[in-house]
Amino acid sequence: MRPDLAAAVEAVSAGGRFLYTSGQLRHELRRRGLGGDVPAGEPLPGLLPDGPPPAEWPRAALDPDVFDYSVRRWFVFDRPEPMVFFARNAFHQKIEVGLVAAPRFPAQIWERMERQLATGVATTFYLFHDGGPGGVDFAAKVEELLAPHGRPRLVEGGLTPAQCGAHHLTELEEMLPLELLRFAYGRVVRTAEEIGFG
Repeated sequence: MRPDLAAAVEAVSAGGRFLYTSGQLRHELRRRGLGGDVPAGEPLPGLLPDGPPPAEWPRAALDPDVFDYSVRRWFVFDRPEPMVFFARNAFHQKIEVGLVAAPRFPAQIWERMERQLATGVATTFYLFHDGGPGGVDFAAKVEELLAPHGRPRLVEGGLTPAQCGAHHLTELEEMLPLELLRFAYGRVVRTAEEIGFG
C-alpha cells in the first residue's frame, strides 16, 4: 500500500479502532490533497464493503444483538451505508438505540421495529441524513413509512442546513468515524448515565 494511502487509512480508522466507509476514506483523501479516488481492488483494513446491501442482511454480517432488541429510540438513516457503519462500530452497544435505514433496511430489523410500534410502545425516531434536498424531504418520507403506526415522534438528527454551515460539510461521511459517532451520540444522549462516545 502506498505510504500516503496508508496514512489516510490510519487517520480515518483512528489507528484501526473504527471501521469506515469508502465515503469517509474518499473525504479523508481529499482533505490530504490526494484526490478522492478510493483504490479499487486493493484490500484496505477496516473498509466496509461498498454497494447496496441486500434487503435481508445476512445475520453473520452483523453482531447477533442487532437483531434481538426492543428499544424506545431508533436511528433512521437515509441510506444503508451509514446504518451499517454505526452497526459495525457497535454504536448500539454503547447506548440503547435501534439502527435502521429507510426504506425498510434491514428488512428483518425494520419488521421487528414495526411489531414494537404495533404494541404501542412510545418510540422516538432520530433522523440522520446528508444535507441538501433529499435531507429536507427525509422526515416526510419516514413519516409516510411509519404512518400505519400512527404518528411516532420524529426528531431531526442531522444534517440540517444550519449544521451543514456550522460544520462546513454536506454529507455525514465527511466526518471521521469518531467525529460522526460523537455527533450522533450528542443528538440523542440527555443524561450523564449513558456511556458512549461523549
